[in-house]
Amino acid sequence: MLTKEGINEQHGYQTRYTLKYYSGTLSSAPPDTLSSLYTFKKITFDDVEAFRKTLTNCHIHWQSDTPYYAASTQEAFLGIYGENQTCLGTVAMSPQGKINFLWVDPKHRSQGLGYALIHKAAETQKIEKVHISLSDNDSLERFMQKAGLVKDTLEQYEMYMPLSLIK
Repeated sequence: MLTKEGINEQHGYQTRYTLKYYSGTLSSAPPDTLSSLYTFKKITFDDVEAFRKTLTNCHIHWQSDTPYYAASTQEAFLGIYGENQTCLGTVAMSPQGKINFLWVDPKHRSQGLGYALIHKAAETQKIEKVHISLSDNDSLERFMQKAGLVKDTLEQYEMYMPLSLIK
């Protein structure tokens, strides 16, 4: 069996990110106080895609980027909005429970909004178990663990080859 370093050396690739997979059943409903303070709205793929294009300072791997689920007709797209109708977070979830996109405004994190979005999307999709793949994002990994999701043993490497090595 080759290690990721062995693969790199043999073929000229460089490992950039490690994709980690989490899954599990959501432990409980979010507090009722969130529902009274915030509004959940269905949004469209175009809304998510337009917003995704504004996120230039973070890496989103190909399995969670918008082209991966663009053709889905059964994706749940939800936004959570504050009192002045500002979008504070969004989620995209497949009918199988795969969280394809999750984002919460950094100023509003650690308040339960991400968990509420996942829970509402799971409720919309009528599923109990959810799945997500992440690439090297410690804060999101801690969030998934706090939400009760468990890291799967499977990992993948996102690898790149410098253009100068391509013949």
